[in-house]
Amino acid sequence: MSITGISAINRKLGSIKAAIESSRLERAAAEWARVEFLPRAQALVPVRSGTLRDSISFAVNPNQVLLFADAPYAMGVEFGTYKMVAQPFMRPAYNTARFLLSKYTRRVIREALR
Repeated sequence: MSITGISAINRKLGSIKAAIESSRLERAAAEWARVEFLPRAQALVPVRSGTLRDSISFAVNPNQVLLFADAPYAMGVEFGTYKMVAQPFMRPAYNTARFLLSKYTRRVIREALR
């Protein structure tokens, strides 16, 4: 007795595994960060000289997407200090863009299934 279609399912699962192991998901995550996260964070950040806005960036590796602002005073602006009230820009940008990350990963998986 055999189950019909099991070989097709195994091929599809192999395609998904290949998509995950390749850099396709990393490229999708980088596209999400560039298209969805960065514009939101840059629009929310308070701007005096533009240094903080220009320091907002991201890095992608196989296991994570790192979103950061590397201006020396970025944490003080995001979380506030004893002299200054917080003006968050990273967390609100991430909170609005995070739901769109699944759209980018679903697209990669759909393409792998073709």
